[in-house]
Amino acid sequence: MLGLAARLSLFGALACASAPVEIDAPRDLQGFRTWEWQPVETRPTVPADPVLDARLRDAIARELYARGFRPPRQERADFGVTYQVALKRELVVRTDTHAQQFLPSLHAGTPSYEIVASERRVVRYERFALHVELRDSATGDVVWRADLEDRTRGRFLAKADEAVATLLRELPPRRERI
Repeated sequence: MLGLAARLSLFGALACASAPVEIDAPRDLQGFRTWEWQPVETRPTVPADPVLDARLRDAIARELYARGFRPPRQERADFGVTYQVALKRELVVRTDTHAQQFLPSLHAGTPSYEIVASERRVVRYERFALHVELRDSATGDVVWRADLEDRTRGRFLAKADEAVATLLRELPPRRERI
């Protein structure tokens, strides 16, 4: 668990470009059919925003459903799902130069002038680290885990569905046995 906390706190090392998805503990998931939400032992990184929590849960459920995994009807689920997200807001001041004009002098020997029009503006970013983990319900062993760290312009809430889809794209689909 300490390794997860260390990974989630490494926001300073994030690059501006999209980071690749990191996957640990890949295992054959063919024996698994059903899933359920598993409580997280420590919940400091669960979002305080209930709208973000609902959006992430819906996106994860949708991606699992698309891969053939279903919630259990009455029996115990084959695996439990947890997620954690860490957000860090940033304000970046940008200076944009929109127009430049060079005015040559009309008199020989006097200097020429350059006119520059620039504008300063504040751009909001959110750095995020999203961690999804699947654990075997019978043993508690991790059967699949993935991390995604990136930065988005504006709020992460607007990109939550896309981030979950990117993260779970690497999850192998369940195949029906013939």
